[in-house]
Amino acid sequence: MDFLIIDKVIADLPAHDVCIRGWNISSKIVLADPQFFKSSPIDIILGARHYASFFANLRQDDTSPDLPSMMNSVFGYVIIDSCRPTPPDPLTDCTAFSNAVCRVSLEQSLERFWKLEERYETFYKETTQRDDLGRYIVRLPRSPDFNEKLGVLKAAALRRFQLLERRLERDPQLKSAYTTISCRSI
Repeated sequence: MDFLIIDKVIADLPAHDVCIRGWNISSKIVLADPQFFKSSPIDIILGARHYASFFANLRQDDTSPDLPSMMNSVFGYVIIDSCRPTPPDPLTDCTAFSNAVCRVSLEQSLERFWKLEERYETFYKETTQRDDLGRYIVRLPRSPDFNEKLGVLKAAALRRFQLLERRLERDPQLKSAYTTISCRSI
């Protein structure tokens, strides 16, 4: 098993305390986290590879359709449900976490960085100029197959434009509305 030790795993979860009044969770049920409804720091993230091995049975306990699902795990029952903050918050919190374990050496990473840096610096020196007012004139980089892609995109754009023109010719009322909106936008 690989472990990654960091100061803070992710933002506190849940983002807000969750109201559990009316859930009536039996005191006989041993919860993996008795304070699961309180916003608090996350101690550990267990990998998906090992997720199934934590559950004593994969069957969800059917308590009530109005209540969250409870699954028995080796740590105790785990409560699984979507959460609504209490009191309802008009803003939506979004929490995302991404972690990549890189097995490339520092030397390899630096070498790759410097190769890219040299390429971009060369492009900058060859294509950047200053005008009479001291402003920079910069050419945008293009991929090697830019002209091929542009040809395909241009052909598709022309087809769409011609379809739109034919549709507007068939429907004078739509053409009038389209023209009005286009003129307002200009």
